[in-house]
Amino acid sequence: MTDTPATETKISTATEVAEKLDRAGLRLDISPGTARLIVRALRRLAEGRPVSMEEIAELASDLDNADEAVSLIDQMSEKDGDGNIVGHMGLSLNDHPHKFEVDGHELRTWCAWDTLFLPALLGQTAHVVSKDPASGEEVRLKVAPAGVERTRPDEILVSIVFPQSEGEAWSAERAQALFCSFVHFFTDREAAARWFAERNMPVSFITVDEAVKLGRIRFANIIAQT
Repeated sequence: MTDTPATETKISTATEVAEKLDRAGLRLDISPGTARLIVRALRRLAEGRPVSMEEIAELASDLDNADEAVSLIDQMSEKDGDGNIVGHMGLSLNDHPHKFEVDGHELRTWCAWDTLFLPALLGQTAHVVSKDPASGEEVRLKVAPAGVERTRPDEILVSIVFPQSEGEAWSAERAQALFCSFVHFFTDREAAARWFAERNMPVSFITVDEAVKLGRIRFANIIAQT
C-alpha cells in the first residue's frame, strides 16, 4: 500500500482518501435493513440518553434481517455498565475530545471526521468544538446535514489514517484505538505533519468540505436510509 508520507503536507481529495481506506480494508458493507437500523439507533442516541438493547430490538422489529442488524449494532457500540448503548458510529455520550451539540443535547464524537458526516445521518445541524492536538488551538464548526456552514478558524484540515484490518472484526474499542484516536482537526499543516511524523503513521490531510464528501462516499448506503 502506498500512502502519503507522514512528513508530506499534500492535501488529498475525498476520492483519493476513499481509495486508500478501501486498500486498507476499511469498508462497511451492510444491507439496507442494517443501514436503516443504524440511522434509527443514532437518532435515538442523539436524544442524549443511553439506549437499551431492548430498544434496539424494537427499532429492528420490522426488518427482514433484524437479528443480523441488532448483532452488528451490539458489536460496534460503546456500552455502559448496564449493557446499554452509549456510543455508536462515532456518536457518544462518553467523554471524547470532540464536542457535538445537536438540538440542545451536548454529545461527543470518537473522531473529528464523525462531526462532519453525522449531521447528514441525524438530519440535524451540529455545533462542534474541538482542539488541534498539535497547537492546542480551539476549533469551532457549524455543520448542517448538507455540509459545513461555518468554521473558526477559516482554514481547518482533517487527518485520516489507514490502519490495516488484518482480518479482525472491528469493534467500537478497536476503531477508537487504531483509527479514531488519530483523526483530528488541525489548523497548521506543517505542525500537523510533524505531529504524525513523531508517530510514524501513514496519514492523509483533507479539507473539511472534502471530509464531508468522504462521508457521503463511505456511508452512501446509510445516508440513503435517512
